[in-house]
Amino acid sequence: MKKSLLLIAAAAVAVSASASFQKKSDAVKNQVIDSKCAPFEFTVESAQMATPAQREAAKKVAKNATVKAWYNRPAGSFYRSILSTGGSFYSPAIMNPSWRPVTWPNASEGADSYSWSYEKYNSEIKDFATYTSSEADLTDSWIFESAYAPTLTATSGGATDTYQLFANYYDRNTKETKPYKGFAYFCPDPRATFEESNLDCYVSPKLWAAGVREQSPGLSQGGGMVYLTGAKDADGGKEGCWFGKNYGGWNAMGLYVEKPAISYALRGLHVYYAAEGITGETPLTADVYAATKNEKDSVILGDLLYTAKGTLAADAAEEGFIDMPFFAEEDGLEYEVVADINQPIMIVLHGYENAQASLFTMFVTKDWCDEGYGQHGYMLAVDDQGTPLNKPGFIGLDGFFSVSLGTTAPSIFLDVEWPMMEWNYTFEDGAYNFPVEGGKLVKTPAEGYTFDYISVFSTKSSELWTVLTEDDQDVPEWLTLEIADVVENDEFTNEVQIQATAAPLPEGVSYREAKVKFSVPGASLVYNFSQGTSGINDVTVNKSEVKKVVENGQIYIINGDAKYNVMGAQVK
Repeated sequence: MKKSLLLIAAAAVAVSASASFQKKSDAVKNQVIDSKCAPFEFTVESAQMATPAQREAAKKVAKNATVKAWYNRPAGSFYRSILSTGGSFYSPAIMNPSWRPVTWPNASEGADSYSWSYEKYNSEIKDFATYTSSEADLTDSWIFESAYAPTLTATSGGATDTYQLFANYYDRNTKETKPYKGFAYFCPDPRATFEESNLDCYVSPKLWAAGVREQSPGLSQGGGMVYLTGAKDADGGKEGCWFGKNYGGWNAMGLYVEKPAISYALRGLHVYYAAEGITGETPLTADVYAATKNEKDSVILGDLLYTAKGTLAADAAEEGFIDMPFFAEEDGLEYEVVADINQPIMIVLHGYENAQASLFTMFVTKDWCDEGYGQHGYMLAVDDQGTPLNKPGFIGLDGFFSVSLGTTAPSIFLDVEWPMMEWNYTFEDGAYNFPVEGGKLVKTPAEGYTFDYISVFSTKSSELWTVLTEDDQDVPEWLTLEIADVVENDEFTNEVQIQATAAPLPEGVSYREAKVKFSVPGASLVYNFSQGTSGINDVTVNKSEVKKVVENGQIYIINGDAKYNVMGAQVK
């Protein structure tokens, strides 16, 4: 079975067997995606808010002292979600960035030694190979591929336990429960990975599948998700939806996403809903805030980073996705943008309480496993402008109801991508010093090899790049950059070449530099172009007379009787 689920990429190839540098190869993949899925069943249940005493009691549950093997998904990775057609995969799948280190955090209990077993493509034998590790956490890098998720065995004395990512699929017809192994995908773009199979791949920090690993014993079995009634409705009764049109003051849902190990581009959001009796359009807004958590797992909002907008259409289906792209405004005009995420965030969705429908609700996943990142789902109260209120504040869904939902999450899904930008050659150090007379950048890394360009491996063509200085200023006029994609057979080869030329250094100026940042949302490279020699390097005196001092928060170099700033300019 495994061999039919591979995404295979060619290994990196050397430019020359005798050269001391290598160039990254193009990704060549043989893609066959597992498509076994089922209609996404959900349940509707009534629930009541927990009292403060109930929340405190829930925190005092004793831990199991026996050996339990478990690992969390890598930080910043995501689970493949449900389909826009209302289907869901039997097997869970974790989406990870390819070509970069990925760490699977060990979350075992009661163990003192560990053994990992996992597979990845071996370019030397041109096939998959089994690897092992005895480290507590598993860290490795994978090319563009897929395989079963790793297996972890935890041991203490004579007791052992083994864990591998799985989900239990409950068949309502046969009343049988079957476990399905989970997969790990490593790719630059989850959506593109599945497009060839006509499958959506919006993602979530929580597991959404046709089954769950563990679910609250207080919820009915079956169905991968649930929506809860019991909120105060317009008539004063208790038939309102907690995640939709309720009048109890909880008029927003929050999704917390932990800090990623590797930055990602967030192209938009997709909200899965159920609605009845739609009579008109309902605009929705999702604000993305920088966020932190305290020791009580409470979210503290920072700056507002991005805003997404979407609409429940008047002719919308009774169940499906609402697409919400991000927008920015300039000179009174709105345009779509892609979010660059390199920190923990909180997504606050609001506006659904005004739905032009007799019923509008979102869902939460029934999977309640804590993967070490705390609560993902929160109930919020916002004002008329959508600004979160301090009171009653945020309450995590694990403690909001009298029956705990665990570390669940609302049906807010992400459209992510892990773009990549790296120097193509091992000799490239990201810096070049032009002679005072100016001219083109030329590097000679080895005898017989001369390069008059900078080579970048990029998953994005240069037309999508932003080129500014590191402090977001225009590139100075003395530096000219010519950027071109390498194309073969009318296809972008993932190589971008940059030629750089400097004007002559002006008379009276001994040194100048420009730190230029080449970037796309989710990835960037900084190149340090300089010209001439800094004042510090010009000084040739006894090294014992050179020292570094800090005055009024500024760093200076003292060399004898002379003082220089960090740029090498002499100061009085």
